[in-house]
Amino acid sequence: MAPDQATAIVRQLAQGLAAAHARGVIHRDLKPANVLIDGDGNAYISDFGVARSLAGQGLTQSGAVVGTPDYLSPEQARGDAIDARSDLYALGLIFYEMLTGAMPFQGGTLGEILAQRMLRPPPPVTRLKPETPPWIARLVDRLLRVQPAHRLPDAQAVIHAIDTRSVPFDWRPGRRGLAIAAVLALLLAGAGYATWYFSRPAAPAAVASVAPLHRLVVLPVQAPAAVPAARATALTSLLRTALANQPGVAVVDGERTAQALRQLDPTGNATVAPDALLRGAGADRALQVSFAPAAGRWTATARLTGAAAPAQGSGDTPQAALAQLAGQPVFAAMIARGMNAPAKSPPAKSGPGMKPFDLALPACDAACADRALDGYGAGVAALLRGAPAQALDPLRTATATAPGFTPAWIALAEAAQAVGEIDLAYEAVERGQAAAARAPRAVQARLAAERALLDGDAPAAAAQWRQAMAATPDDTLAQLGYARALGAGGDFRGAIAALEKLVARDANDPRAWYELGKFSILAGQAQRAVDEYLVRALVLYNRGGHRYGAGETTNALGIGYARLGQSADAEEQYRKAVELRRAVGNRRGLATSLRNLGNILSQRGKFDEAAGILRQAGELHTALGDRAGEAAVENEIGVLAEERGDYTAALAAFRGALQTWQQIGEKPGIAQALNDIGFAHYQLGAYDDAQAYWMQSAQAYAGLGDATGTIRTQQNLGLLAIARGQWNSARSQLEASLKSAEGLQMLEEAAVSRRNLAELELHQGHLDAAIAQALKAQALFRDREDPRGQADAGLLQVQALLAMHADAQAQQVLKALAPAIEHASAEQRGIAALLQAQLAQRAGDAPAAAAARTRARQFARGSGVRQLQLWVAMTDPAAPATASGPLDRDIAALGHVPLQLQWLQARMETTARSGRADAVRDDYRKALALLRRGDSLYAWRIHELASATCTGSDGKPSPRCGDAAQLALSRLRAGMPKDGLDDFDLALARAGHGRQRPVATQ
Repeated sequence: MAPDQATAIVRQLAQGLAAAHARGVIHRDLKPANVLIDGDGNAYISDFGVARSLAGQGLTQSGAVVGTPDYLSPEQARGDAIDARSDLYALGLIFYEMLTGAMPFQGGTLGEILAQRMLRPPPPVTRLKPETPPWIARLVDRLLRVQPAHRLPDAQAVIHAIDTRSVPFDWRPGRRGLAIAAVLALLLAGAGYATWYFSRPAAPAAVASVAPLHRLVVLPVQAPAAVPAARATALTSLLRTALANQPGVAVVDGERTAQALRQLDPTGNATVAPDALLRGAGADRALQVSFAPAAGRWTATARLTGAAAPAQGSGDTPQAALAQLAGQPVFAAMIARGMNAPAKSPPAKSGPGMKPFDLALPACDAACADRALDGYGAGVAALLRGAPAQALDPLRTATATAPGFTPAWIALAEAAQAVGEIDLAYEAVERGQAAAARAPRAVQARLAAERALLDGDAPAAAAQWRQAMAATPDDTLAQLGYARALGAGGDFRGAIAALEKLVARDANDPRAWYELGKFSILAGQAQRAVDEYLVRALVLYNRGGHRYGAGETTNALGIGYARLGQSADAEEQYRKAVELRRAVGNRRGLATSLRNLGNILSQRGKFDEAAGILRQAGELHTALGDRAGEAAVENEIGVLAEERGDYTAALAAFRGALQTWQQIGEKPGIAQALNDIGFAHYQLGAYDDAQAYWMQSAQAYAGLGDATGTIRTQQNLGLLAIARGQWNSARSQLEASLKSAEGLQMLEEAAVSRRNLAELELHQGHLDAAIAQALKAQALFRDREDPRGQADAGLLQVQALLAMHADAQAQQVLKALAPAIEHASAEQRGIAALLQAQLAQRAGDAPAAAAARTRARQFARGSGVRQLQLWVAMTDPAAPATASGPLDRDIAALGHVPLQLQWLQARMETTARSGRADAVRDDYRKALALLRRGDSLYAWRIHELASATCTGSDGKPSPRCGDAAQLALSRLRAGMPKDGLDDFDLALARAGHGRQRPVATQ
């Protein structure tokens, strides 16, 4: 459709929306089918059938997804509260479709399209229709922003934009992932898309695109009001567990069942059709037990999908009736026949022998049993809704009332671990093991696996889960436990492979997607984790109302974004994770998210806030007795000190963290601390120590299969090779790290690799390449909003420009960096002051140069960076460039080859001016040993200074002596940007370089 025609229709639709919105009504289902065009081309909006008043309940209820899927706004798809701006998004989709003839984000399932819509705005209309006027393209873009706050504020603003043919620019970021943490309600590809809730009495069926597993889903028992809700929950859980304890009987676990039910009915008030639950839970059999009072007794009736007749049991209480039912051979036979045949096949005439089921009820009198069951049921209900902190007290009551009640101990251990109460978890597991001496093998195996993980024996835990998988192949809870155990032991690849098999069979389990995302990040696959796995997990958790799982996943998203270098997005996710984890009482998780938040804040230069956040995290870990957490906080305090430029304090913190991690055997922590200690040693000038720690770190990361850690150690070893003048090794390490980082789409690591390559090119005199790498690094750092990284790369660019004598351009870049440098580390501020001194000196402003050198000296001292301190010292005019002073000894001891070459050049300048040819030749011999390693920025001038002392056999200056200098100068000029040669040649001509007069040889 022509842009003018499309715009006219959009204007009329906007007028209609403005009128509706002015009356407090949002349409919520705007789509082409609801737009009527009359013969004169006038557009009208029809079908306000799902519209809602904005004043009715404040806003549309969160969690209720209303509208036609094709035209849902991101917040509608998430199930968030909506307002008039949701109608504007639908208007934008219609506008886009009219202009381009296609809907954005085509080519996938509806679930995939909706997921993409929640993640990012569509490509600009100009990509499909380049002739679209820019103001129209901007209008469409503003209507289709992911976040409602980033769209135009109302329909009236749309009308104004069309009438004025102008759209105000919005400088807020629109990068991928900006709104991902708010995803609340969408089942993705392979798992089916979300059930659209229309507030009907019965819940609609979910869509599942995977073949169902051959397993049984146990629905919540149906009981009259006389049975307390907690007791009904307890009986459902005990029945489910009793069935799952039988080898060969695969049962959907309680958390997965609750999630499937909430997917179908977020309100909990609708009647869920069994067939819908089967699809949502990934099962082919459903078991429903109902209780009914009869003549002073209770009857329990069990109905199984496909069974010819129900089974019944009776007793004085509901639990007695259920126990009698479960213990009947006829019930066991019904389950055996059902599990021996898929749902769509005729039931087998006979099945394998199956023992009657033991409910494992509390072994005490009726009043005691009621109290224990009610406490157990209340605790289980809290766990199922993602509130483990609320489960602790009722489960403590249950275990105190009936100490031999094994299921309550297992649930208490689960809740305690979820909130970080490790001592309580240990106690619960130990008491559970004692109570389970005569329990089924499956119960004992689960407790043994939990105890092994608490003890840090991941292989033992994996072995227990492996046996459970062998006994019941479709037991996905065992498969999940097995994958978690593999990951806990550092076998990330094995965990990922196991989880990929699991999600292929049950694509609606958020726990599997979360673990897949978590271990993918640890294995260095952060992009896929963020874009696919964690999105699915968060969608499923939030759709099911499971705040605990949502908090875990949101924190993992923050980690993923941080690994990808998207620091602003990481900060956003961490802040949300802090609130989610605080809300559910997950103290250990809260401490971890605070620690992560502190780390990203320190990287973004928010040092004071970071320090306060880390203090909170440390206090929480200490209160929990969490030594691993305390070590992690100490390491983050080291990072904060490092970001501030205090490497001595950083080194002390890193060493403390390493010691604790070594004591408790925390392998990832050990690898990280080794790497951090190596960097602190490097900055402090202890290169041998740095290499030793980095080599250990590289081995540790390789053993863990951690791609991110491997890349970082490569970068650091490359940096060390630069310092030592090992140019080829440095290039090999850094190019390999860059290739890996870009292959894994890790923006932060790619930026660091390019920054280090810029330093390598600078010292080798490849100035064009140095500037190019520095600019690319700056762009990447800018994208991740890392001011320190921008300053770091920018200062390298300035150094390259100064080497070319492009002083005006260098001054311009340095001025642009001033805001970032103002809040940068002492090291960066020292480098900036030193470069400013050099510019002032060249401009003939001696007082300004002296003042800048004074600032540089102060910053260098505060930074603790040895190389910077010596660099500042050697530029001081009051420090004589001699071979016998302390500065000479300190530079030699450091072993920083580029610094040594600068120093040797300065000494040769001094001795040449004083006519000391022997001293020039002595220093030249020392420099030659370093220059033979490859190209160097300082080579041509060192060769030129030496050529003045070079004589032939007749004692006269030899014309061949200048060949090395001319060759080095030619190489240097060849590596410069073409537009920078004039400044360089002019500076050389003014300084008289290239025409050095011979000095006396005696």
